[in-house]
Amino acid sequence: DSQAGYTLQRGEMVVVEDASEEKRFSLPLLLQKHKVRSSMASPLGISGDYWGVLGAHSTGRLTFTADDLNFFRAIAHILTEAIQRNETLFALEESESRFALAQEAAQLGTHVFDIETGRVHWDQRSRDFWGADEDEVITLESMLAGIHPDDLDRMKRKFEELLKPGKPDRVIDQFRVINRKDQTTRWIESTAKILFREGR
Repeated sequence: DSQAGYTLQRGEMVVVEDASEEKRFSLPLLLQKHKVRSSMASPLGISGDYWGVLGAHSTGRLTFTADDLNFFRAIAHILTEAIQRNETLFALEESESRFALAQEAAQLGTHVFDIETGRVHWDQRSRDFWGADEDEVITLESMLAGIHPDDLDRMKRKFEELLKPGKPDRVIDQFRVINRKDQTTRWIESTAKILFREGR
């Protein structure tokens, strides 16, 4: 039975020019205590999914113009976008944190190979597997150089097959990697997916 609740229910701006004549709802005790007489309230959110209200109040009696209402709607719209953008960024950061924890627990590494540039983009886990430095530029050749000689030809053939349009775009395989720094050999299970742009 408040202006904020009524605004959320209606999903549109609600204007009160004289609280003493208002019949649709009653003002909260806090506003009554401060002798608020005129007010505007606009819902925050998008159509059908409102989650807040922006209000402006005055102790004097006001007659709001069309420009007043449009300006207030614009403020509510900007505030809605800012809050939603912040929530999206927070959700993304939370998702990335969970993914990082899952990677750490499962000892997963990720890498992306750009066929056009020949560059390989590794995360730190993949660099640790191969024994690559943090700032080292990784290429397909340096990646293949770390694969165990007994697995190298097989992995080269499989990689060449993947690059042919029309072939299965996903493959799971196991091979050994020799860490160039400590010379330890590790078994790696790799899941690869190839994405083509305009047939390339």
